[in-house]
Amino acid sequence: MNSIRKSFWLILLGIPSAFSMASEPADLVLTGGDVYTVDAARSWAEAVAVRGDQIVVGGSDVDAADLVGEDTQVVDLAGRMVLPGFQDSHIHPVTASLKSFMCNLYGMPTVAAYLEEIQRCVAKHGDSGWIHGTGWSHALFPDDAKPTSSMLDDIASDVPLTLSSYDGHSLWVNSKAMQVAGVNADTPDVPAGEVVRYPGSREPTGLFLEDQAQSLIMDFKPPYADEVVYDGLMNVQKYLNSLGITSIQDALVDVAVGGQYSVLPTYMKAATKNELTLRVVASLYWEPTKGMEQVAEFIRTRDENSHGLFRATSVKIWYDGVMHTRTSKLIEPYADRESEFGTSLVSPERLKELSVALDKEGFQLHFHADGDLAIRESLDAVEAAISENGRSDNRHHVAHLELIHPDDIPRFRELGVIANVQPMWSNYPPYINDLINNKIGKERSRWLEINKSFLDHGVKVAYGSDWFVTTPNPMQLIEAAVTRIRPQLSLQEKRDASPLLPHENVSVADAIASYTINGAYLNHQEDVTGSVEVGKYADIVVLDKNLFAIEPVRISETQVSLTIMNGKIVYGDAASH
Repeated sequence: MNSIRKSFWLILLGIPSAFSMASEPADLVLTGGDVYTVDAARSWAEAVAVRGDQIVVGGSDVDAADLVGEDTQVVDLAGRMVLPGFQDSHIHPVTASLKSFMCNLYGMPTVAAYLEEIQRCVAKHGDSGWIHGTGWSHALFPDDAKPTSSMLDDIASDVPLTLSSYDGHSLWVNSKAMQVAGVNADTPDVPAGEVVRYPGSREPTGLFLEDQAQSLIMDFKPPYADEVVYDGLMNVQKYLNSLGITSIQDALVDVAVGGQYSVLPTYMKAATKNELTLRVVASLYWEPTKGMEQVAEFIRTRDENSHGLFRATSVKIWYDGVMHTRTSKLIEPYADRESEFGTSLVSPERLKELSVALDKEGFQLHFHADGDLAIRESLDAVEAAISENGRSDNRHHVAHLELIHPDDIPRFRELGVIANVQPMWSNYPPYINDLINNKIGKERSRWLEINKSFLDHGVKVAYGSDWFVTTPNPMQLIEAAVTRIRPQLSLQEKRDASPLLPHENVSVADAIASYTINGAYLNHQEDVTGSVEVGKYADIVVLDKNLFAIEPVRISETQVSLTIMNGKIVYGDAASH
């Protein structure tokens, strides 16, 4: 059947065809590749043609060749892989950029190395008025020697020094910071979180757990200048584009993190100036110390702050903490502290009340729920919203899901809730070993960092990096999901390693879907992104390796050659290919 006759019949059947969508030359043609479309049939193609911001051909090299005109830019893929752009469903990009530029402690091997680097940071930024950094880990401190202000006072005694842990749930400060903030033995305890104090004393040690405690200090930090926040966004989106990321859900927007800055007007400024190179959905932060008046505030914010590639349509409910500080809310007590069950930032009753109200107004709920009881109570809140309001298409999701009770897995599908999984956590970093051996025990560890069990129950899974906590690199996240072995290990170490719960490994195809079309579904944009299909926006990434054709423990070696977002090349140089 010739192409004209074939297209005639496709048009009669209402099916878009390469010919019907491509009567004029394309602006860009990618040819000679392995195009994994992630469409409903999980089909493959050889070529993609783009006109304006849309895909007009996803098919054979012959189809694409028909669209090559005098001004068409043609890229010979030479067998490289093409995927839809990656969509990170839980990430803190601007925060990551701002937190680490003064003092970056990620990946350091010892407490001594932390202190040496902090000394360099103070020498470099000592005249800034307040030094803030991030990246330290509790795992490097023995239980009887947790971070204290005295460790930092020897390095900086005349300037406030504040250091966030790698996961953002702890803050380590010097005495000057506590003095400026007026925090001392008379400071009351916070309702959720902890001002850590010396045994037998009310004197703070300089360690603050969870947001309410951290705010006692950070509310006094001078704000970042608006231009610094904007530069942070411009720089970080370039970095994410270089990793093949074209869409994100910013998991905590418009809250004073690290010094009273708000990223909301920053996103809006970039959107109105057409300077965004990411599709961004904002999760507006529910402040647990405030009341239900926030619902009306969120409605105004959504109405006034959605433009172009930016939408403020989700609400982040930070419900519990993290298990390695024993602040995740558990059904059974911590194995090494039988009187401790963790905590939540709001009561279960308030959680239901606000979930019903926000769901009624059409907001998507984005829960931070780490422990099994926090997950259960988040699902209970969604169930209450459905009971009160009826079923909606709001696509609520629960992020982190570090420990789940098996009875709650099928409830995700029953309630239409998406499992927002962070696959980089699904291996054996030191804190996971500590959880298994000490904090939760081996019996409960069967339900630690699950992935495939969700899929087996028909639950839709979307992936998020939770960067700045762990890397935003999709190649490392996909490898971790497929192997459940730490991607940072050497190749031989990975080949010799035992995976964490190997029955929770997923296929390469399922991992890619969780990072593309399922992320698009979570953000209500699967009709226009998330797969390489005719009529969708041209959000595309070119990889130097076919992920299906290489050893799984080598997926993280894969490099991004080209990132196309909305039909424009935002990373790489097509002319060099």
